[in-house]
Amino acid sequence: IPRHLLACNPTTSFEISSILLGYLIGRMEELSVRRDDDSILFLLSSAELEDTSTSADHKKVELAFAGPTQSFEYRAQRSSALLLLFERVLKSLASFQNNEYVVRKYLRRIVVIAFRSSMENTSSWPDSNCMLLRYVFRSISAGKFEESYKELLPLIPSVLNGLYRVLCASADTVISHTAIELCLTIPARLSSLLPHLNLLLRIIIPALDSDSGDLVNLGLRTLEFWVDNLNQMFLYPELSKQAGLLSSLMRSLSRHLRPAPYPYGLLTLRLLGKLGGKNRQFLRDSLSLVESTSCGNQAPLYASFSWTHGTDIPDRHKSFELPIPLEKSLEILRNLSLSGPPVEGHVAPYFSGTLSGERKYVTWDQSERKHVTWDQSEELWDCNLEQVDLEAYASNVMSITKTKQCTSALEVLVAGMNAIIKKKAKDAPKKLKNRLCFSVSLGKGQEKSVCSGFLFASLIASLRERSLEHLIRLMSHIEPVVAAEAFSDFLSEVPDSKVQPVMEVMDLVLDTKWQADAKLSNFNSYLLRSLCGCCSSNSWGKQITLMEVLAALMDREGMTWCRKHESDLLIAAFLSIKTAPREISLAAAKAAEFFLKVCVGLYGAHWNGGDQVGGILWDPLFTVSEPSKPTKDTDASTGPSDEAMRIVLQELVSPQQIVRVCARFFLKQFILPALGPSALSGQSSTIRRLLFSRHLRLLPLPHQVGLIEALAFVLSEAPGFFPLSDQHMLNFLSELLKMCSVADGEMVDKSLNGFVVDKSGFAGPVADRENFPTHAFALFFRRKAVLQMSGVKIVIPEEIPPGIQLRVSSIILIHSVVSGSSNLFFDAEQSTSIGNIRPHMISLLFRSLVSTPREAVLASHNALRDVLALSTRGGQGDPAKAHSRLPKELLQTCIRPVLLNLRDYTRLSIPLLRGLSKLLSLLNTWFNKTLGEKLLDHLQKWTDPQRIIKLRVWSEGEEPLVAAAIVDVFWLLPQASKFVEPIVATCLKIEGLLPEYKARKTHSPFRQPLARFLNKYPQPTLDFFFQRLKNPVFSELFQAILAQPESVSIRECLCQKQSSLMLLNVCFERPLAIMRSEKSATSPPGKASLTLHGIGVADKDAKGPPWPMSVDSHEVQLQGLKTLTTLLKHNSSYFEEHGDIVRAIRLLWRSRGRFLRLQNEEQVLPRFHEESNLMACFLMNYATHIACVDIDGFVDVMFELLCIFLQSVTTNFSGLREFLAETALTLLTREKQKYFANKIMKRLASESNEETKVLSIQLLLLPLLTDLRRQKTLSSVLESSMVDAFVTEILFPKGAPAPCSDRLRVEFLQLLSVFADGTPDFVLQHKTVIVRYCSSLLKSEDIACTSWAYIVICQLSKAFGTSLKTTRQVYSALLRSHHQEGKELVRASLDILMPALTKLLQADGISLIADDTAQIMLEESNSTPQLAHICLAILKGKDIFQKRCEQFASLLVGTLNRLGLSTGGPFENKFLAAEVIQLLLEWDRDFSGSPPTLLSPEEQELILNFVVRQLLLLAEPDVRSMKADSGVRELSETLKGLLAKILSKSSGKIRPQHFEKLTTADHKVKIDSSILGTSLDIITVISRSNNILFLERNPSLVSHIILAAFEKSRESTTFRSKLSELAQHIFAVSRQSDIFATSLEKILIEATQPSKRKLSPGGEASRQSKSVQKDNTSTDLSFTVFALEVATILCHRRSTFFNRIESAMLLLAGSLAKEHVSEAVAKQRQGSSSTAKTSFTGILHHTPTKGIIEEILKKESYDSSRHSGRPRNTKTPESGDLHRSLFLILSIIEQHNTAYTFTSNRKTLFQIISTLLDHSDNVIVLMMSTRVVGKWLLAGEGGSPVVVKERNSFLWKLSSFDLRCLANDVAAQPLVDLIRHFVQGFRSSGLAKTDDFRLVFGRSLVACLLNPNSKARNQLLTEYLRAPTSSPPPSVLDVLWRLLYSDFEGLGSRFWIVVVVEGVLSTAQSEEQALV
Repeated sequence: IPRHLLACNPTTSFEISSILLGYLIGRMEELSVRRDDDSILFLLSSAELEDTSTSADHKKVELAFAGPTQSFEYRAQRSSALLLLFERVLKSLASFQNNEYVVRKYLRRIVVIAFRSSMENTSSWPDSNCMLLRYVFRSISAGKFEESYKELLPLIPSVLNGLYRVLCASADTVISHTAIELCLTIPARLSSLLPHLNLLLRIIIPALDSDSGDLVNLGLRTLEFWVDNLNQMFLYPELSKQAGLLSSLMRSLSRHLRPAPYPYGLLTLRLLGKLGGKNRQFLRDSLSLVESTSCGNQAPLYASFSWTHGTDIPDRHKSFELPIPLEKSLEILRNLSLSGPPVEGHVAPYFSGTLSGERKYVTWDQSERKHVTWDQSEELWDCNLEQVDLEAYASNVMSITKTKQCTSALEVLVAGMNAIIKKKAKDAPKKLKNRLCFSVSLGKGQEKSVCSGFLFASLIASLRERSLEHLIRLMSHIEPVVAAEAFSDFLSEVPDSKVQPVMEVMDLVLDTKWQADAKLSNFNSYLLRSLCGCCSSNSWGKQITLMEVLAALMDREGMTWCRKHESDLLIAAFLSIKTAPREISLAAAKAAEFFLKVCVGLYGAHWNGGDQVGGILWDPLFTVSEPSKPTKDTDASTGPSDEAMRIVLQELVSPQQIVRVCARFFLKQFILPALGPSALSGQSSTIRRLLFSRHLRLLPLPHQVGLIEALAFVLSEAPGFFPLSDQHMLNFLSELLKMCSVADGEMVDKSLNGFVVDKSGFAGPVADRENFPTHAFALFFRRKAVLQMSGVKIVIPEEIPPGIQLRVSSIILIHSVVSGSSNLFFDAEQSTSIGNIRPHMISLLFRSLVSTPREAVLASHNALRDVLALSTRGGQGDPAKAHSRLPKELLQTCIRPVLLNLRDYTRLSIPLLRGLSKLLSLLNTWFNKTLGEKLLDHLQKWTDPQRIIKLRVWSEGEEPLVAAAIVDVFWLLPQASKFVEPIVATCLKIEGLLPEYKARKTHSPFRQPLARFLNKYPQPTLDFFFQRLKNPVFSELFQAILAQPESVSIRECLCQKQSSLMLLNVCFERPLAIMRSEKSATSPPGKASLTLHGIGVADKDAKGPPWPMSVDSHEVQLQGLKTLTTLLKHNSSYFEEHGDIVRAIRLLWRSRGRFLRLQNEEQVLPRFHEESNLMACFLMNYATHIACVDIDGFVDVMFELLCIFLQSVTTNFSGLREFLAETALTLLTREKQKYFANKIMKRLASESNEETKVLSIQLLLLPLLTDLRRQKTLSSVLESSMVDAFVTEILFPKGAPAPCSDRLRVEFLQLLSVFADGTPDFVLQHKTVIVRYCSSLLKSEDIACTSWAYIVICQLSKAFGTSLKTTRQVYSALLRSHHQEGKELVRASLDILMPALTKLLQADGISLIADDTAQIMLEESNSTPQLAHICLAILKGKDIFQKRCEQFASLLVGTLNRLGLSTGGPFENKFLAAEVIQLLLEWDRDFSGSPPTLLSPEEQELILNFVVRQLLLLAEPDVRSMKADSGVRELSETLKGLLAKILSKSSGKIRPQHFEKLTTADHKVKIDSSILGTSLDIITVISRSNNILFLERNPSLVSHIILAAFEKSRESTTFRSKLSELAQHIFAVSRQSDIFATSLEKILIEATQPSKRKLSPGGEASRQSKSVQKDNTSTDLSFTVFALEVATILCHRRSTFFNRIESAMLLLAGSLAKEHVSEAVAKQRQGSSSTAKTSFTGILHHTPTKGIIEEILKKESYDSSRHSGRPRNTKTPESGDLHRSLFLILSIIEQHNTAYTFTSNRKTLFQIISTLLDHSDNVIVLMMSTRVVGKWLLAGEGGSPVVVKERNSFLWKLSSFDLRCLANDVAAQPLVDLIRHFVQGFRSSGLAKTDDFRLVFGRSLVACLLNPNSKARNQLLTEYLRAPTSSPPPSVLDVLWRLLYSDFEGLGSRFWIVVVVEGVLSTAQSEEQALV
């Protein structure tokens, strides 16, 4: 709906976007979805709260942690819906640019809230807030809205700098990528970004270095835009301004200078070309290279060899060293251990779109899927590739590679560990043979690296046990400080997602007794110091795990041990807070949480946090509390050390807000409760130095705030610490007051201009404030956070702009000064220093009341409240005698500026009026009614909208808010009751004028302040409104005010006794008077009676009572009822105090007038139609209230409510009906339910009104008893005496059946049914009487009555048994009862009776029942409903009739046509016919007799043709229209199954006449798809069976159906699936398979013509929505895939089928191969928009193993749901269908001998495969091509279809894939393994023995020598380097010579030296070779 309204027209779109955006802005908090287990919550800013000391804030905090009422899924769904609505509004800017004005009004607010909220939930980035920022930035940038650019201009510096700091601080890839994208897409003109160009360049570099294609493209495009639009003389100095920036940028750009198919190479090259040679100048600068220890003369780990004396080795070769890759091993373990979840099951979709097994139209059993592991790769050669799970194969490759790499790296670490142990033991070098000594040595300082390596290995599950064992052993031989440093370095690298396994490792290491206790203690101490040092030196991203481990270590070791490291822990805790990025709110909250854990670990014994009010701790600076006093039993020695106190006091004046908060919390909660103010007294000199050593004005703004807050805290906790008379104190206060006075314009001092902050928190001249009206730097400020720890909630105050915080802190300081020295402050003489600053302090508080920031207003209000209270003296007994010590002139002077602004309404503003409200709350008695009159006069100005708008004093839409603020002042005025009437009237008038103010609000802004005002004067308010309740305008306002939460006093006043009388007299006096008059006199007849009760037109000339009900009387009665409804919602005890109201409403409910008005409601105004509903609601509440107190009254009220249903009305009383049915069950106890049921029974016995009896049973008694019966607890309520009373007093009063109507008899029978079913023992003694009673009703004309009588009889028969005669009579009667009206009840009777027949009757009785059934079946054979009913009975008792199945089989077969083929019968009869056939087939299966089959051939043929005919009838259009209601599809599937069963047994003939609609249809008329599809299904079922005579005898019909189906399959995937299924079985009929061949050949030929093929295959629904093509023969590649899948089936079934389609298939293959090659070549066109989103594929690594490892490391970012929504390697449907088509063609050709016949087809085939091997880049296609060619080559010289030239060509092609960088090494591994298997097979076959062929084959073999499978690689090397059988083993030099002369072209640009080294090592077996 919003989408259509926003796109409707400019005017509508503008209005809707205004309303919708206003709605969304108020719900932006819901975009952030909080998880249920979050321990940190962020609340609304305190600007929206009141005083933090109120219980309301405690309640909000409690509610926040109580958990959301909705589920997480619901909140996430709502967040997505809100985001979608935002997107709709922003998208409308593209169509209607006027909507930009609406968005611009909220633009800054959207950006600020979205940024702040997103920083509170960075773990879920990119969340809805980030997505909203994306939409906003892109929408504004796309529209190029200049005004919006200007609106965001002040925010640009804060956004860019803040996001850059987030980028630098975060180690999370997703957070970094999101921050980069937001920086580079911020909407701004280039001229606005020029000052920040240097910063943006530093953001572009990580964008270019990222692995995200989108970010790389964005960075390159942005850089190119700058180069195109900026002069090089300007740009290049910016690039080279900062050292290293140009070098880093050029290196990042050079990284993208890659050949095709890399997508950004050409774009980068073009960009460098535009720089005009400037890019070469960076080569002159020195590059910053990373220092590596391996670049020196000695490796970190090396093996030393030396020859002993006596050898002939020259001296310079007597010793040598070989490095061991310790650093590389450590890097491998670090990367793989931190690379996310296990590989298995978490692999990126490497084969998406082309994966074999993803058949689209031909389905198979999933159990046939083949799982091939890497060690079983040889199975890829012969198996069906369509069945291989290549994703699982790739996963296995990665898993094995990871395990082998980690194992090898661990072996290197073990070697290093052994070197350390041997060095400690001073072992001699190991002597080898031939006087060669060998030893492994570790470089200096490498013990820490080895230890870190074992720690990283412990995070890998397969290596954990071994690595920990080695780690424990190693730590016994190294110094504890080294081990501690290793642990710290390791922990700083581990992300927070790995904390759990890290903690397990730490516990295991610390629990192991691997050292002496003393050394272990030293290790723990060293570890703690090292962790603290890492917390100080590392960035925030590396601190999270360190903090978790440090907290766990403190918990483990205990408080005594922690106190030994007190200073280190405090420094680390404070530094963690300081280094937390200010922009990430969550980071600051987590740092504070860590600080609190440290405090608890150090001083937890002193903490009494759980004893705080409500378990919530607030910042002590903002909480009014008594100064802390020391605990009596606390030892002072347990307090902090002097050094710790100095650390904390130093942070008490920190410029960072959260640091100050934590320092105050530390002192308030942990130190001062234990030691009291003496803890501060001992640090007096330190505190003085910190506070008074510097001039306040010379400090930066944050430092000023820190000093002021510190002084305020000290004075509040230690009031006598600094006396007010102290000179330093006075100088400090004087300087502060002077700065505030100058800022507010109260004083002039030019030296302070530009250095002070005014009352609104702004610094600098006023002109600048107009340009920047908001605090842009507050963009990332943290909101109020709540931490939960140890059951206590700690509230961290929000971060506000420093200017505002300075004013708030100043007010708090004044508050603390006055509170601590109140007598000295108030009693000081004016001439003293204290008296001199006193007026300035009071004036500052009053000025802050009217400031803009709400925080300052709240602080000043709290301070003034306490100051004024402290200034009051005397009046303990008499408040009138109290007097203020503040001079009256001073207060008047402070108030005067506020009052002066009230003279002119144009000077009014929301801050001014808010300040006035606060002032009135403090000095209420200082004002008189003149102020109210003036405000009322101002308010009435708003009744002239044109005048107000023309003034342009307030922004558009703000004018009504100012008026609402004026109204909000009145509730604070003294004696303002006289303003009730004018205020209400004025508000109503302004509300009506709101559209003229263009205030698009969803609710009126006046209701809440008006309710607050009226609530202060409840009685005048009620008097005013009750006099005007007749006026709907005032009555509606009254109801709205009464429902407001603020209207507590009004509701309480209404609940008083006198208000009840007023309510009765005003609202219900007229109807009650009419009731009294009706009792005393006769009712007027006819129309006069209606007029009397307000129906129709009232008689205006009525001269005396009773006065008729007029419209006014109706109105006041309606308002009275609404008032009562509202009061009941807020006061549950209303009924206890107002019995007169209850009696009046009950009288009105029973009144004749209400009855007549309800009966004639069409003559009553619609406004008054809810009269009865409101009364019913009142009585329902009353009944609920007294249910457990007064059961008799409850029953009476229920019967009164019941009477509403005695008359038929149009009003909906469904809620009342549900209440009556459910209340007794839910509210009453079992005993009360028993009493309730007994009470109703008595009412039934005494009541004379039959309708009341019916309703009481229907709505009260029967629902209760039925539910109890369902719960099987009926006996707990129902007693035998009740049943006896029911039978004797109600059913048979005076011994005879009670005379009543059939409707009441039905209710009696339903009760008897419940009794008989639930409590049969109670009914036993009345069985005969009840049966006689029911029997008398069997012939009743009422079908329901008869049916329920049968049900009761059946239940009694089932429970107690009956005679055979009675049973037969009942059964026969039920069998003949087939009336449509009562069929459900008759079936219920049969459901009860049929299962009981076998228990009730003997074999003879069962036989008689069967005879009766057959007799009735013959007699009633002409009635289809009767036959259906009998068949249903037979189905219910099929076990009974199976013994007589021969008798019933022919009868049932005869009923099929009547049931299933009748045109007018119900659809359920068709289901019944199918069930009858199912029953007959079951009987036939179990039949044993003579003849051997139950059904004769004729009957079988009849059933067969019936099923076929029924299937075709169900496909008719008129039957399909019932599809949704009747389950046509379900019935069709059932019939198909029956058809298959019949065909498997019967040889009957299917008549072709059933298909005449298909054969006689005109060719110009389309055949109905449903009929055609059903016919095709029938043929498929026939082809699957043994009975295919129909197919053989009707070839033309079958061919016609198949051809028509092929035409339909062009548009429908359903027909494709049906034809595919048919193709699997049709091969048995040769003529039909020829039809398939002809059709498929036609399709394949069409697909070769580009003009006949459209490359846009979507789903069936999307294709059907497109316009019909003029060329009906057009096809698409998905249709081609379907044809090839069918061809695959048929070619496999019948070899001759391939010959029919061979030429067409090869022709199609050539066309597709050409397109595929063109697609691959098109990737050469880089940098275009079509390739901008291509992922980084085709990177050739040094070795395939290195490539696989890189894929493992990338896996985490690909699998993460937080990453870009685009999957890796995403392919278009066209590309996937093209590759699959080629794959299917090659798989068909592989099974046939096209290559063996020298025809043109062979030549075409060889050309296609050569083209694919040369140019294809698809792994699946290349695998199939390789397998086809490989099998040709392995066939041998006698069986191979290729000649020598072709053979050599193919071999060259198979060895050149690495030259093209096909794909990543994981995706290419199946292809590599196929080639390797071919090479091994080819070599072992003896085909490569000749010298000439060995030269050709050599490259193919060398191309496999870098296979990442180590087992296969060793085997290939051995085969490659082994000598002939008769020759001696080759020497090392021979091997080296052979390797150096090998053809390494097959390795591409791989690192071929690895092959040489491995080759030499693999042959070094003998001693001599080893020596060489």
